[in-house]
Parts: sequence; C-alpha cells; structure tokens
Amino acid sequence: MGSSDFLKRLAKVKIMIEVNEGRVIVSGREYFADHSYIVGFDNATIKISPINLVVKVEYNEFPEVSTEGTLIRIGGNINVIDQEPKVVLSHETADEDHVVVSNVDMKVRSENNVINVLIEGWKSYRASEFKISINSGKDMIINVMTRPITSMWIYSRTSKVMKIRKSKDKILIDIEDWRR
Repeated sequence: MGSSDFLKRLAKVKIMIEVNEGRVIVSGREYFADHSYIVGFDNATIKISPINLVVKVEYNEFPEVSTEGTLIRIGGNINVIDQEPKVVLSHETADEDHVVVSNVDMKVRSENNVINVLIEGWKSYRASEFKISINSGKDMIINVMTRPITSMWIYSRTSKVMKIRKSKDKILIDIEDWRR
C-alpha cells in the first residue's frame, strides 16, 4: 500500500467519544467525570431516559482533551455569543414540529422520571425518553452534567433546522445546519 492510500484511509478514521453516566471514553481511554464539555464535533447522538444518559460524539480529527477535577473538556474553543435565540421559521403539526432557530439554546433536564426539554425562543416538551441526532456540530457545544441530577445544555451560534418528532412518551430531535 502506498503512502497516499494509507493517508486516504487514515482521513476516514472517526474518533468516537462516549459519555455514559459518569464514564467518558475518548478513543479507548477512559475518564470519570460528572461534567463533560464537548465542543466543535462532527456528529452526535444523545439518548436520555429516566435511568440512563448516553452521549456519542464523532470527530474527524483527534480533539484536544483536558481534565480539571470532575470536569472533562473535549474539543477546541468556540465562543458562543450570548445572544437571544430567535425563531426564523416554524411549522407545527400534531406529531412533528419543524423550526429554524438562530443562536440555539436548548436545555434538557431529567428529574423524577420525566425529561424536560426547553428550546429557548420556541417551546418546551416533556417525555420519558429523549433522543437527539446532530449532523455537523462544528459550531456547537454540548455541556453535560451527570451529578447531582442529569442536565444538559446544547448551544450553537448559527442557525439550525430542528425536526422534532413527538409522542406521548418520546421526543426525537434531528438538528442540522440551515441552508437558505
């Protein structure tokens, strides 16, 4: 195999980060942290139920990793400008909401077997299960606290399309960049 073939295969390697309760696994290395701050990733999947929290994040390049006490910081520096979230477009049905939000600020909290999801500038949802898929999180931050209660904040400084599927027990959200 030539060196250019090796470099092409290496470029396709994905670096996986998994946060599962207080365990954080970064490409095979395990850390223990009550607070995970994940910045500028490629893709992410987050699942929260009353008994479990799993965050899986994918990077195309190995991210910076630093720890301080019970905090682990993964990824580079992104400054989220503290601006009010603004709904650019929206469409609602009984089963699904589609919304474009600039300056995304989402708060998720699991307490007493209920998951509360608040999308600032839009509305809040309640369910017993929550799943979110983020495609292209280069400008996003996921801030996860696992103790004393499960809380999570998701921020973006750009406009994102959110497709929110809702049922009595579940909330499924897909987030991707908005292209006008």
